[in-house]
Parts: sequence; structure tokens; C-alpha cells
Amino acid sequence: MAIVGGVQIMLSPAAYISFGMAGMLSSDGQCKTFDKRANGYVRGEGCGVIFLKPLAAAEADGNHIYAVIKATAENHGGRVTTLTAPNASAQTDLLIEAYEKAHVDPATVGFVECHGTGTSLGDPIEIQALSKAFAELYTRHNRAPAARPHCGLSSVKTNIGHLETAAGIAGVLKAVLAIRHKQIPANIHLQEVNPYIRLEGTPFYIADRLTPWEAPTGDDGSPVPRRAGVSSFGFGGANAHVVLEEYLQPKRPMPSSAQGPQLIVLSAKTDDRLHAYVDSLHAYLEKETVDLVDLAYTLQVGRDEMPARLAIVASSIEDLQQKFERILDGGDPPTDSCRHTISHKTDKSHTAAAAERDCDIQALIDQRDLAALAARWVSGAKIDGRLLYGPDTPPRLSLPTYPFARERYWIPSADGAGAAERRPPGTPGAPVLHPLIHRNVSTLAEQKFASRFSGEEFYLADHVVETQKILPGVAYLEMARAAGVLSGQADVRVIRDLIWERPLLVGSDAEEVEVSVTPAGNAVKFVVSSIGKEHAIRHCTGTLGYALSTSAPDVLDIAAIQDRCSEAVISGRELYAFLSHSGFYALLARVIQPADKSKTERDVISAVGRSPSP
Repeated sequence: MAIVGGVQIMLSPAAYISFGMAGMLSSDGQCKTFDKRANGYVRGEGCGVIFLKPLAAAEADGNHIYAVIKATAENHGGRVTTLTAPNASAQTDLLIEAYEKAHVDPATVGFVECHGTGTSLGDPIEIQALSKAFAELYTRHNRAPAARPHCGLSSVKTNIGHLETAAGIAGVLKAVLAIRHKQIPANIHLQEVNPYIRLEGTPFYIADRLTPWEAPTGDDGSPVPRRAGVSSFGFGGANAHVVLEEYLQPKRPMPSSAQGPQLIVLSAKTDDRLHAYVDSLHAYLEKETVDLVDLAYTLQVGRDEMPARLAIVASSIEDLQQKFERILDGGDPPTDSCRHTISHKTDKSHTAAAAERDCDIQALIDQRDLAALAARWVSGAKIDGRLLYGPDTPPRLSLPTYPFARERYWIPSADGAGAAERRPPGTPGAPVLHPLIHRNVSTLAEQKFASRFSGEEFYLADHVVETQKILPGVAYLEMARAAGVLSGQADVRVIRDLIWERPLLVGSDAEEVEVSVTPAGNAVKFVVSSIGKEHAIRHCTGTLGYALSTSAPDVLDIAAIQDRCSEAVISGRELYAFLSHSGFYALLARVIQPADKSKTERDVISAVGRSPSP
């Protein structure tokens, strides 16, 4: 097996400038392949990947096969007058070699994806090479010249530009999609064919519109697979051509398991993504006609198993669609479906109980008890879907893939430029003064900065006591330091007289936090507070200094400090468990002294932010 691809990105203007000075680029930004107005190529960016596998292995594994590679050929044109001048003789030899290796009748080739850069010199030379090569191939196959054109020509460069290092893979993907959809795509920007291009007496025509691709027939009138060629030529004379053929799936014996209901399984990372997956598959089935057994097999063996799971027993595609619609409408799950989210704490070790469960699953597979298997699978059991079908496994389908959450992670710039400027203050990605200091809300009366915390920030999402997201104590120091730097236009060198009065808890509603700074002699006092319903709630106070009164070093030796710490580092989860078992929360409860003595430890943590006297 092999993953084959190409990538083209323009990271520097140097090549663009050089090609422009050499007169290689289109001045109007349009690639006009085969057109009289062709005036150069257009640079493009992109990437493409295909997965290669021997045909016999792919068939044995039931893979979805898009096309078959019949042959490839490569050569080099040798020395030419200029970098962009192609060698017609080398291209002709290349094409003859490729189709002879493929043992393909040239009369059955219906489409050639040309290199077609859109230059007045290169396009006619490529057509000339194609015409000579196919004339020779017709002769070798004892065929008279084509009575009428049967092979469409076009170039994807008119659509997406010349991808240079990814141009070959782009052409292959276009040809594969043309075979799949049985249509020959149009060559756009074509108004009048280049007068130096001669197609009379050749099997070629330029596809100026989307054209249905009828399957060719052999000499005996039987249908022949659709066949296409893809050319890609490099700077300096490198030439390559690949011959592709439509894959005609042989008739397979229908497995006995294809009759009757099937087990449909879907899983995702979260319940929200699982719902989106159901929606995606429902939309797919509205447009495509597939066999239920093929659909079930593909989902069972061709997808990763994730925590949020849904299993449905369906008797037909129509039955499955009705159950999907019921789930999407928010109704009760169908009686023959199971849905469950597996905890990350699930023990998946192969214990004796697990071995017994596996034996039980094998018995359910033998009995083909799909409802019981569905319940086991959504609970975390491992089920090998291939065992449900015996030796004649169904083919895999090309189905919708995982519906990734479309979450944006904007990086705010120092000057607030770019996309962040379009976001309102306080939203992710909006321009901010500092990660913990978002806006300057100062007035003539006081210097003040404000921030809005949603609870999704890493320093809140990762700092959870029981179920409460609490702003870490060190965050107040950084907020005060940043406010001091912004207001004093100087580095804060020391923070003194710190008092943490009460924690800041961020729940489902975002919290608005303010940092006010007030001059106090040679220092600056600061107060961090949040906006309560009736009045501001103070969380931390202290004093900032811009000069050191001692000769203490500016930078601490972190490595030396770590070397002095001989104790092992423990995780946050272990720390919270230790605090709970050591009675810390019970002690905290006595300090807060809630009026309701029945409060639990979780209630105590919640009360920390509300207690009038910590």
C-alpha cells in the first residue's frame, strides 16, 4: 500500500516575480488553455492525496475502488531552447509507451486530462504530440483513423490554476472524478480555439461544456470500461503520463446475511457530533441508492469506535431513514435502537469477566441476535463486524466521514489586526490588550481595566475544584502586573501586601472582572473585583512597585529550584483526591460556617465565592 500526493504552497514571492519577469504568467489572471487568447499560466495552491493498493488485495479486502491504474510512463525531453519549450517528440514517445504498456485499445480512450498550461506555444505542441501518438497507436492496433472524435480534452488548470508540484495529482483526481460521475468536465475560458491547434482527422475534441461520458464498446459490441489519460509535464523537460480505467465491480454472491435486518452503528467523540453524524448520513441516503447490508458492513468495520455511540437495527433503508428522522426531531429513540456515551473511566482490560463477555458476544453473533449485540456495543463491548457475514463479506461504500466540529481558534495579534478586528470585545479571538486584561475602561476618576471570562479559557477549564471552575491565585498576580505595566508604562518589579479575599468562580454565565489601580506614594494599589448583582465583589488586593529596594536577581534559576524539589510531581486529579481524603474540604466547611449544616463538600466549594467572611 502507498499514500501518494502532492502539495503546492507559495511561501515566497520570489518565484512569482521571476516567472512574471520571464513572461510565463497570464497578465489577466485567467488560464485560457487551448484558446487563441492564451497568454501564460496562473499559479495556484493546493494539495491532493490518493491511496494505492494492488487491485487483487483491494478486492479481497472489499475496499471502495475509484479507478484502476493501467500503466504509467515517464521520460525526459533532453536539452531544449528554453525552460518552457516542450519537446513534442519526447511527449509522443511517452504517450505511445504508456498505452502500449497498458494494452489499451486507443479507440476506447474517452478522455485525456492535458497538461494544458495555457501558453500559446505549449498547448499546440501538446496537441501535436497527442495526435501523432494516437495516429501511431491506431496503426499498431490495425485500426483506420477515427471516423469521428471520441476523446475529450480539457485541463483542470483553467479551474484552479497550475499547482506546479501538485499539478499531476490534481489532474489524476479530476480524471478519477470524471470516471466516477461518468461526465467529462468543461475546459473553461474557451472562446476561440488556438489557430495552431489542428484536430481534424484526430480522435480528439476540446470539451467546451460538461459532456456525458458514454461507455465505449468493443468490437463485439460488449461494453468496455471508461478509460482516461493524464499528462503532467515539468519545467526543464520532465514528462509523465498515467492511464486510468473505470473499475467494473464483478458480481458477487449475495451473502445469506444480506437478507433481513442489519445492525447500523455510529459513534463520535461527543453527543453533539454524533447527532451531526446522523444528520450527515441521513442527507447522504436521501441522494444515494445503496444496499443496506453494504452500509451496515462499512460502518461496522470501516470506522473508529468512539465514546458517544448509537446502534440501530433496521430492516431497510427506508426504515433506517425513518429512525434517523425520529432521532433528529428529538423524539424518543426507536425501540430497537440503543444510545449511550461510554465513560473514559471504563475498564477495558482483558479480565476474566471480559473474556466471559467476549464468549457471550460470540454466542450472540452465532444466533444473529442484533438487538443484544447493539446493546453490548453501545456499552463498550468490542464486536468484530466481519463475523456477522461469513466468507462472502459485502463491499465497502464511500460514506460520509466524521463531522468534525467547526471550531475556530483565532490567534489575537498585538495590534488587533486581521480577522480579530471583526469580533466584538469579550468574544474568542477579539483584540485584547493581554490574555488576562482585555479592555481599558478607565475614566477621569480612576484607572481601570476589564476582562470577560467565559470559563472555557485553559486556566479556568484546567483549574476545577470538584465541579467549580476557579480562577487560579497566580492569575490575579498576572492581571495586576499587566494592569500596572499598561497604566504606568514601566515594568512592575515587585508585588507586595497580597490579600486573596475570596475565589472567583466562573459558572455557566461569563464573569466580568475589573482591575483598578490607584497611585499610593511611590507605589500603586490594585484591586481585582467582579461585578455582582448589587455591588462589586473584591477578590484580591495588593501593592505594585516599579523599583526594587534590594539587590535580588531579576530572574530566578528555575532549574535550580526544580533540583531542590525531591518530591514527585502529582497530577491535579491526584491532588484533589488527596485534599478530599485529608479532610481539607471539611476544614474549609468549618471556616465558612454555612448556616445549613447539611451542605456537602461540593456545596462548600460553591459557597466560597459567596461567603461574606472567608
